[in-house]
Amino acid sequence: AINVACTGGIAAIADAERHLSLTKRSHRIMAMVFLVQLINMGFITAFVHFDLGMHVLGEGIFGLVGNGIFSDLVFEWYVVVGGSILLANLFQTLCPLLGLTAAWVGKAKRCCRSR
Repeated sequence: AINVACTGGIAAIADAERHLSLTKRSHRIMAMVFLVQLINMGFITAFVHFDLGMHVLGEGIFGLVGNGIFSDLVFEWYVVVGGSILLANLFQTLCPLLGLTAAWVGKAKRCCRSR
């Protein structure tokens, strides 16, 4: 939800910058959205998997944050947390491209049928 809300705000910021071309505007939006999503997903994933050693209304904080299995930055932490961040960003990058590819294939099919 945070990523979706930030995307609209980032588009408004890019419009205020008054880029000379649509390509430069799109590039700026894509770079800012990627950065916001990476930071958001990184912090959430890191806090969920980290063991804070405190108990506030359950293990960790409300039983959600800080009750993970890692209390230090060991090799396995990088594998689990880094892998989940990489996978989430990969899906967030590829899913919009799948929609564009499907539209392109549909247009190609319509063009071939008309011949």
